[in-house]
Amino acid sequence: MSNWFKNLFLAFFRLFKPQTLVNTTTNETVETATPESSASPKARIYDREPDSNIQFYPKLVDHLEADHQQLVRLYTNIGNTFNIREYQLIPGQLRMFQENLKAHLDAENIKFYGYLEQSLKDKPEEFAAMRNFRKEMRTIERTVIKFLEKWMTDGIKPESSEEFKAEYDAIGGALVKRIESEEKELYILYGRI
Repeated sequence: MSNWFKNLFLAFFRLFKPQTLVNTTTNETVETATPESSASPKARIYDREPDSNIQFYPKLVDHLEADHQQLVRLYTNIGNTFNIREYQLIPGQLRMFQENLKAHLDAENIKFYGYLEQSLKDKPEEFAAMRNFRKEMRTIERTVIKFLEKWMTDGIKPESSEEFKAEYDAIGGALVKRIESEEKELYILYGRI
């Protein structure tokens, strides 16, 4: 398990279980909040200064780009399965894609966008561009999740296969375009700050 993923897991774990943890990257002991010592979990997260804990991770963009490659492979496999008409396998492949997409978006939102927000607060143009990317990604994410949930639930049948294919192609095109723009326009901000 990579260090950035361990740190992500530790961050979530600290929100729900009070105890002392050791950060595996720095070997520092981290005291977590107890329910008695703080307000609700949301208050602990949102009442902090935005730059309180989000560090720069030199390999983060490499990990996010590797996630992109994996997501494209998984999505392509769904299309290949469709082409050979093995429709019964597609809901499972969609579920795997959804799990990988969610993990990627969680890491991107916490580590990447969180760091950019705290680092760009004094650079209004770059901050606005980053916010627009994030807003656009949330719109795409909702559309993709709706697509995935529909076809994981309904399954693909010969009579619905053309509808699935049209939606699959549209979603795939939007994802590829988004990945390319993130990697070419947004990810370069992370290393320059």
